[in-house]
Amino acid sequence: MSVIAGIHNYDSDPVSHEDCGRLMHALQMYQTDELSGWRGDSVFLGCGVKRVTPESLGEKLPYEDKELGLVITADAVIDNREELFERLQVERQRRNMPDSELILLAYRKWLIDAPQYLIGDYAFVVWDRKRRLLFGARDPIGNRTLYYHQNGSRFSFATTIEPLLTLNDRHVSINETWLAEFLALPAEYESADPFSTAYNGIGQLPPAYSFTLMNGFWSTLQYEKLRPAQIPQFKTNESYEEAFREVFAQAVRSRLRTHKAVGAALSGGLHSGSVAGLSAKELQKEHKPLHTFSYVPPGDAAHRTVSDPVNDERSLIKQMVRHIGGTSDHNLYFPENSPLSDMDEWLDILEMPYKFVDNSFWTKDIHKQAAEWDIGILLTGFGGKQSVSWGSPVDYYAYLLKRFRWMRLYRELGPYSRSTKLGRTRLLSMIGRSAFSRRTGNAAYAGEPILIHPDFARSMHVRELLRHFDADIGGGTAFTLEGRARLLESMTFSSMQGTRRTKLSLRYGVMERDPFLDVRLIRFCLALPLEQFVQHGMNGALLRRAMKGDLPDTVRLNPRVCGIHGEAWVYGLLKDLKRIAEDIDALCKNDAANEYLNIPQIKASFHKVDRHPRPGLALVPDLQLLMRGLAVHRFLHKLRSLPPVPAPLRSGSYS
Repeated sequence: MSVIAGIHNYDSDPVSHEDCGRLMHALQMYQTDELSGWRGDSVFLGCGVKRVTPESLGEKLPYEDKELGLVITADAVIDNREELFERLQVERQRRNMPDSELILLAYRKWLIDAPQYLIGDYAFVVWDRKRRLLFGARDPIGNRTLYYHQNGSRFSFATTIEPLLTLNDRHVSINETWLAEFLALPAEYESADPFSTAYNGIGQLPPAYSFTLMNGFWSTLQYEKLRPAQIPQFKTNESYEEAFREVFAQAVRSRLRTHKAVGAALSGGLHSGSVAGLSAKELQKEHKPLHTFSYVPPGDAAHRTVSDPVNDERSLIKQMVRHIGGTSDHNLYFPENSPLSDMDEWLDILEMPYKFVDNSFWTKDIHKQAAEWDIGILLTGFGGKQSVSWGSPVDYYAYLLKRFRWMRLYRELGPYSRSTKLGRTRLLSMIGRSAFSRRTGNAAYAGEPILIHPDFARSMHVRELLRHFDADIGGGTAFTLEGRARLLESMTFSSMQGTRRTKLSLRYGVMERDPFLDVRLIRFCLALPLEQFVQHGMNGALLRRAMKGDLPDTVRLNPRVCGIHGEAWVYGLLKDLKRIAEDIDALCKNDAANEYLNIPQIKASFHKVDRHPRPGLALVPDLQLLMRGLAVHRFLHKLRSLPPVPAPLRSGSYS
């Protein structure tokens, strides 16, 4: 795990010591064990290394292979090391070879096709001195980030945006196209353009993309498109379960490689429990405990949120910890923290506005606690819903209805009716609406409050944007093979999650890894028949069956939605209503905010929240709108008040 940065001058002049110093100075703000730079020809490469894997203990980055004429700087953990060793015919030093050197060997053999053979979380840049070519890539899921800036004379890149702002004297402004998309698109998405960022002039390399820069010409290539794996069509559920478990266990084992302790974020839900169950079993073979970190609401919050029966998951977490064994469990709650109190810190971490207000404070604080326990890898199960537990039963039943598979639909309705306590007539009405109504990503059609200013929306052609977005992405939520692939290939969604993971790791020095976002597992799941995902009225059917014996049935077969902590985030906000009112007042008086945000709607939403403050507001879109509006308001304020460029480091030299 590293933070990387670099510069390439198009005119072949050496990069100045002043610019090298500026980049290296900017990298000092992150959690690293060692800062180093390499300077040669028209290129400077820098790296701040955080040593997480055993092989990284002796890793030198940037790394130069003088014989090959290659230099690499990398933020990478490669999971298919043994496969690569065989393909590359590496016989010696397998155990201690750093991942960056393995990437360099892959580049030597396959050149710009190398990323197609790599599995893991990575962003790297290689300087090929013989070809005078700069080459970089980002992993297929986007678990690590890579930003860039170009002008007429040079190209610069970095893991984060801050070094690029420092290098370019902070001459930045808001990217209005990005902001319009952020305000208008559904909550899960920030931008329709995977190359764009919140800053004019700063781009990002999307997941599954590589770039080449040669003779001043910069080009990109999408090297990976998620496609179903080639697997047999099994005849029994048991065969599918066995095959799935083998791939899932491989994904978990790949993410346990660290010389430090291993942690896992554990809720009362199926996905985090499955990750914890398999990883604890693997760690027991090495006589190592799994440290679990669980957010639990304060005791009085549990009493205040009776409308949400799964909000307090302590009993489910206890049952899992007892059943799994081999764990050191940590129950955490943060009575002084709320999405509002942590907003400025999140804006600093992410370098942009964000939408995930409900779980923001406890996600960050779990990373902070994990760092205090010297955790190297923090496992999560956030990606399970997208890759393994695909689709809701209603979506699947709509799929069956439209394809005249009525006998299977009839057999499924009984169990689903019993688990949801809904009558068949009502269920059939819901299924019919899902089957024959057009889905849309446009909040206006859904009757939800609109955050974007109407004039700003018109000037940025938001209606046309939403129409195209709905066709490209929104329609992909239907329960079809094509729909699954389209959502998983949605680079804007995966890029957003990768941004959070990367930047939290740099803030706290703990690398978050999710076995459900293993490319091998995703390809396997894309090849499965749809009926493997919903059976007997329950979603996540394949995972539930495969985890039999590894999880208590109270969790494995729990039909309720767990792992989201319901209304607890609202409980913290209720204590901050006075501060929210002050912030809303400042927002309404802010000229920039008035240009971009729908102020009348913000006032109406706050009136609605203030008039009836209660934990049940978690289900009301108005509160989400207010928090996103405040995030944009505070970001605009930060953008105007960016501090001056720090004095560059002038001591030292770069070889």
